[in-house]
Amino acid sequence: MEFVASFPWLVRSVALLAPTGLLRGLPQSYLDLVEAARGDKDEEEIRKLVAVTQGVEYAKLEDGVAKEYVDDNPVKGTSSGRPNMQAMVQWQYSCHHGHAASFVSTLLYGPVMDQGEAWCRAGEVLREKHATREDGQETVVLVCGSEDTVVPIDHVREDLDRYLGKGNCMAETVPGGHGFPLAQGEAIVDSLSVAWRL
Repeated sequence: MEFVASFPWLVRSVALLAPTGLLRGLPQSYLDLVEAARGDKDEEEIRKLVAVTQGVEYAKLEDGVAKEYVDDNPVKGTSSGRPNMQAMVQWQYSCHHGHAASFVSTLLYGPVMDQGEAWCRAGEVLREKHATREDGQETVVLVCGSEDTVVPIDHVREDLDRYLGKGNCMAETVPGGHGFPLAQGEAIVDSLSVAWRL
């Protein structure tokens, strides 16, 4: 939302996928990770906590890849033919040395909470754009996972009503938890296509 607030002339519409910025709190596993990262825990201890947070199996890295990792196909199909999101997260965690560090850095330094000022400024921009639209397209489209406990859609809807005005946002849910964008690409594009009349 900081981009919307800072560069309104570059924005026509916004798609929000499980947006952070106004989170009311973090899950306990995230809080434990933040506390450990601010403390004196070593890299492997932090990686173990990231594994717990992301629900993956802990794997010790050697040369950037987990020694135990033998699966060459991280995008395992399910019976529906869709990728297995958990397998993709496991693959990222096990095969990319920077994955755990970037996840921790996002929690420590990313704009995940207390961004009310930026959302307020962005809300003014988006309300104005919504009021002047003549093409029938939605200005703000919110997509959240139906089982997301990190960014619950009910909280986000309340926040968007407060900053954008009631009814100025199209809200959709797709199956899945917080990692739904990895596995629900088609459903997300379908929602955007309807909202933006593509």
